[in-house]
Amino acid sequence: MASSVISNSHHIDFKSVFRLDDAGMVQMFETLITTGLKEFLGCPAVFYEDALTEFFANSSVREDGMVVSTIGGTAIEISQEMLAAAFALPTEGLIDLTDVPKNFVFYARSLFSDSKEQAKGYAIQICVLLRNVPGFELGESKSFPVPRILNENTVHRFVSVNENVGIKEVADAPRARRTPVKKTVSRKRQAAGEAEVAPVIKKKRSTKGKPVAAIQISLDKQVEDM
Repeated sequence: MASSVISNSHHIDFKSVFRLDDAGMVQMFETLITTGLKEFLGCPAVFYEDALTEFFANSSVREDGMVVSTIGGTAIEISQEMLAAAFALPTEGLIDLTDVPKNFVFYARSLFSDSKEQAKGYAIQICVLLRNVPGFELGESKSFPVPRILNENTVHRFVSVNENVGIKEVADAPRARRTPVKKTVSRKRQAAGEAEVAPVIKKKRSTKGKPVAAIQISLDKQVEDM
């Protein structure tokens, strides 16, 4: 299970994503390079959990934009210039934090706080900066979770999952029950059908006239007279 300090972090293996068959996805990652974010998003995927936990617990953002904290009694300061230099970020148009709207400042402060209301941001980038502090020991390191590294395989998986979301929702939708349709058959046709199917019962022939015995006597008398 990923640590809470990196729960919202994703990093890119640029060398791998450029092998994708999807031209649109490749173009998107190429755009990140042109904006100067390659080093910032593709930094080494190693983090120091204990040091980061202490960093976020003690950190704050000063009015001049400096991020300050203490780890093991050692004071840590991260400036805008230090961040930009470490990751080769473009500095054109960079302004002083005092000119930034207050809501943006509050958001930036929440990213570096230990509050449960917002995520602890830029954990991997902070590790890179802390590693460059002279004489500072970060302790044991941990590997960044592989599923959080965007490479050729993970991007394909994300795309596949998103494409199948709509299909799965349709498949899981309850099927409407069919209303049984009663077949209407005319009475005449039904009677004709019954006549064709019903077995024919032969009636016993009844003998009209004299009984059999009487007829026999009459015939015998006619023979005697002859």
